[in-house]
Amino acid sequence: MMTGLRAAIFVLGISGSGKSTAAKVLVENLGFRLISGGKMIRELASANEVALGAISKGEGIPDYLVIELYSSALRIAKGSSVVFDGNPKDHAQFVKTIDLINRFGYSLGSTCCIHLQLSPEAALERLYFRRICPTCGFQGTSDACVVCGSQTIRRYDDSRLQVLDAKFTWFRHDVLPAIQWFATKGTVLSIDANQDLEKVRGDILSRSAEFLSRIKIT
Repeated sequence: MMTGLRAAIFVLGISGSGKSTAAKVLVENLGFRLISGGKMIRELASANEVALGAISKGEGIPDYLVIELYSSALRIAKGSSVVFDGNPKDHAQFVKTIDLINRFGYSLGSTCCIHLQLSPEAALERLYFRRICPTCGFQGTSDACVVCGSQTIRRYDDSRLQVLDAKFTWFRHDVLPAIQWFATKGTVLSIDANQDLEKVRGDILSRSAEFLSRIKIT
């Protein structure tokens, strides 16, 4: 896929909008390397007391740990195009991440975001019925994982309306500024995530391919 240029795409959206699904489209169809902040943080928490303590209190882990995780992932990517799956904790962390990818050679001109636009009502319904595989991380609504066959579980916070409302408020206050930053540069790929899954996947693929063509990555 890659020439001398490489792209960095951030998948951003309200909780339940399908960020992991969108990232998977880029990995499987366009050869991107996946950088999953949530997955890396969960793995870190199993071995790092600072991360475990922050998560157990419902707090985000310190920015320096997130940047260390991203640095390690970018070194492993070895110059491939990458997709970041997961919202930044806040705009300050997002700015640090942009600075990091610039230092790794990803130019602002080849960086964009996919904004999965989903109504809060639809997000609430999805989250309430969402189940997650503890083995491979796949998310869906079935009792058994369609990827590895393990028994799926519900995330505790997905069933608490107060927590879900807090997630939506956090998105408006702390994640939207990152999307607006991309908008000022004309590099937001807006996707209607209220559509059926196959249509969403098709739109992600076509819009991403258009962006890559525009910046001459083939």
